Amino acid sequence: MKKLLLLTFIITTSLAISCSKKDPEPRYGCEGDTELTVTHVQAVYQGNGFFTFDAGAPYGASGAWACKVDSGWVKSDDPKKTNYIISGNIKKVRFIGPTLIAVYPPIEITAIHKN
Repeated sequence: MKKLLLLTFIITTSLAISCSKKDPEPRYGCEGDTELTVTHVQAVYQGNGFFTFDAGAPYGASGAWACKVDSGWVKSDDPKKTNYIISGNIKKVRFIGPTLIAVYPPIEITAIHKN
């Protein structure tokens, strides 16, 4: 009887410990992991913290939301004419499944200069 009780206790404890351990969640967004680093990229500031630019192969034309928006940034008069040179870390985006809209990643801007 004592052996059965001890065995039940050990199995229950083992299950409780193994079920409570979770794999670490991947980190996304501004505080998350860097997916790509861009340096000295010609960019167009579209307003509201959003930049469009050419990130190079294999990404090509892309866009990103600035993690920290500066109120001094000026929106481009022409959406095809670059008005800033930026460097920064493009962060990972959580995949939420197929969608009909483009989901742009956040970018932690490390350097920005008016063009």
